[in-house]
Amino acid sequence: MDSTEIEATKINSVTTRTIWGALMQTCQFAHFKIPGIQYISMNERLEILKDIKPGVNQWPFFQYWVIGNKGHINRIDATDNETYIDEAKHHGDHAAPFNPIPFVMRPEGSDLTQAERAAYILRKEEVHGDIAYWCYYGKRIPGITDITPTVYITNVKDGVSNTIEYETSTANIYPQQSVIPPDTGLTTSSDTLSVSAPVINSEVDAANKFFEQEYALDLLLHNYAKPVLVWGEGYVMGGGLGLFMAAPFRMVTPYSRLAMPEINIGLYPDVGATRFLADRGAIGLFTGLTGSIMTAAGAYSIGWATHICDAHRDKVLDKLINIDWGHYPAGDFRAIDDTLNSLHRPVGPGPLQNSLDVIQSVCRGVNFEHDYESIIGLRDARSDWLRQASENLQKGSPATAALTWLLWQWGKQIHSWNEVFELETQISDWKIRHADFVEGVRARLVDKDLAPEWSAGTGMSLKGILSSNPPVTNIESWNQLLKQYGVIA
Repeated sequence: MDSTEIEATKINSVTTRTIWGALMQTCQFAHFKIPGIQYISMNERLEILKDIKPGVNQWPFFQYWVIGNKGHINRIDATDNETYIDEAKHHGDHAAPFNPIPFVMRPEGSDLTQAERAAYILRKEEVHGDIAYWCYYGKRIPGITDITPTVYITNVKDGVSNTIEYETSTANIYPQQSVIPPDTGLTTSSDTLSVSAPVINSEVDAANKFFEQEYALDLLLHNYAKPVLVWGEGYVMGGGLGLFMAAPFRMVTPYSRLAMPEINIGLYPDVGATRFLADRGAIGLFTGLTGSIMTAAGAYSIGWATHICDAHRDKVLDKLINIDWGHYPAGDFRAIDDTLNSLHRPVGPGPLQNSLDVIQSVCRGVNFEHDYESIIGLRDARSDWLRQASENLQKGSPATAALTWLLWQWGKQIHSWNEVFELETQISDWKIRHADFVEGVRARLVDKDLAPEWSAGTGMSLKGILSSNPPVTNIESWNQLLKQYGVIA
């Protein structure tokens, strides 16, 4: 519950705790709360109003961060004086830190002001080192609203997965540290958690606000006067790729993977992809239609990445920080480029480079039906990567495919980044109301049956797919394109 009163040693409300970092990130992104169930209270863990539980139909908000330590502890072995990681191991169903710790500690007489206290949800008096402190737990996250999701836990054993609805208990609110021999390797748990929520049919304004803020940040980076370097480590996809592509310097590691996989969920490649896919010609069209995952080599070959580096991040930062700017009369961009070039390490070709001829033959960008059927026809290709691309498009949303093809056509025209994000803002408003986005979220994130039932058009032409609900905007050049391809009269 959102507290309304702070007393001397307690907050007079039920306080829920975070469960898992990934779950919190999902909740923060989707703006929803978790259901109120037994053993859900941080009050209980910290023994503050621990017997208070949410009432019937009274849902606690998932709205703050909680931190803890002693998940793993360094210890010194008496026999060899070597440091080892202690036998403390979190499992997927642990619902609290081993040892919650406060965000802020203030000695008596130097407490936070009333306004500052509002940033935290629990306040407790504790003694540390014979000194009394006011300790503040749980830092609030603003903007969380009230959609109720369901939490699931999946256990994988011997390659067989089992998913059930998650239930809290005293076992996971007070997790026990596993005892593992020092010579046994620690691995991550095979338990994973997921969260689902109703699609935001009634939250269109909030969703549009999210897109507006996201696109504003992308546009700011595209137009930023100072050089920006983005380190694209691991998976760089969707909104992350939009941020990545907005920087003039885009570094990946040999193990980075990049994609715009919106075809799978019924959205569309946005965050500037209208332009940066079109800028890559047939390759951009192919990756937009199929959501194919690109290796670092592929990303570098088409200019998505400007550099590949296998050095540790600290080494890269040290070189950048210690650039002798005075030796570069040509400017800061040249100085950074020379420094990154010295760190660049080419890697062997990936599946994209090995498929360029095929991509050029199936993605001509002249006729949507030809391109669609040609990519589907790659189901029997020798390349696993091409067969996966075919499957992605065949199982993906036809409306997303049609929209992606049209946006690629529009993006080939000369448009500023401001114009690109203005169009994408209006297209996103249309797309989040479209039945395919709702169905894609259901199939991928809610029921997870991976069997979406996409909207049935009158045929696999642009007109057949989109004419019953055309993505009309107030941008004349886009509407003219819809007329050109028969989507609107």
